[in-house]
Amino acid sequence: MRRTGFLLAAAAALALGATTPAQEHDVSWYEIGGGGGTSTGGGYEVHGTIGAPDGAAPADMTGGGYTFTVGFWAAPANPPCLADLSDNGTVDFADILAVIGAWGACPPDCPEDLSGNGVVDFADILAIIGAWGPCP
Repeated sequence: MRRTGFLLAAAAALALGATTPAQEHDVSWYEIGGGGGTSTGGGYEVHGTIGAPDGAAPADMTGGGYTFTVGFWAAPANPPCLADLSDNGTVDFADILAVIGAWGACPPDCPEDLSGNGVVDFADILAIIGAWGPCP
């Protein structure tokens, strides 16, 4: 008797499954693209872009306290010259003096901490020497 009940339930499940219409999906307006940049905030960090609408104007998708903005990303015309602490367009002796002037522990995002180790030290002098000359 148990076996008959099981067989009837299995047959019913198969019959119902066979008559359920398939859903049609269209994702032709999406592309898998790489690139973008880095976005940070609220303890989260996102690198790059994937699955953005193809050629769409910037648009926001929101939900659950998050906002995802899609669109085209532009690169800066000239990459930043982080070692140019004096902001004169050239990495030179003025920048070495800025590092020496800030020597020691520094607060977060200290521009003289070129090595990113939380301390202005010899590694930052080496970064200045490695970038010596006109900025790109």
